[in-house]
Amino acid sequence: VGGGTVVGGVIARSGSVIRAGGLGLAETLTFANDLGLQAGSTFGFDLTDVPAVGGGTNDLVVVAGRLEPSNTVVVINPLKPLGTGTYTLVTHDGTKTTFFNPVVQGNGSRQGWTLDESTVPTVIALVVTGSFESLVWRPQANAAWDLASSNWFVTSGSTTDRFYQIDTVLFDDSGAYSNLVTLSGALTPQAVTVNASSNYTLTGPGSIGGTNGLLKQGAGTLVLNS
Repeated sequence: VGGGTVVGGVIARSGSVIRAGGLGLAETLTFANDLGLQAGSTFGFDLTDVPAVGGGTNDLVVVAGRLEPSNTVVVINPLKPLGTGTYTLVTHDGTKTTFFNPVVQGNGSRQGWTLDESTVPTVIALVVTGSFESLVWRPQANAAWDLASSNWFVTSGSTTDRFYQIDTVLFDDSGAYSNLVTLSGALTPQAVTVNASSNYTLTGPGSIGGTNGLLKQGAGTLVLNS
């Protein structure tokens, strides 16, 4: 389902996927009657960095009647790094006696994502807390840029850590003793800067995604081979 208004009552069978709009497009979807979701179904939402209610900024589902989630899983697709605050996902006018699955999927960042079904009884909200880190490449046991290896130096705390999605990363001369960097998995940094007089090569089976691009500075050569 995507956008517009559904007039009759709806029961989403197990395995169903409901989205307010198409993947990557924030829209508002209205159910003019009841909405029942069977266990095993999925509710997907596209969200941006501004916790505004609907309006084409974020997905919003409006249910004019009863809502029964029955442990349906909520999956978030961040169109931009989410801002801290409360995102309204669903509103309903009728009763609700069951709950969504409390584990929200789609978060690989340092942020906390909590589903709130009780603060406002007729609103299903996502509460986003925490922020991201700025990291400098300082490889320890290996030269892997992945989601497990503690090969980074946290500039705010002077400690080593692993990379989390949406962190900001810098490659400079301090980590150039290991300048052949092996990417593993789908990595989505908020920003990547290579600023070094030394050369760097990013290689391996992984990929770098995101929307903010890569900034190259310094006299060193950067080779992208991934």
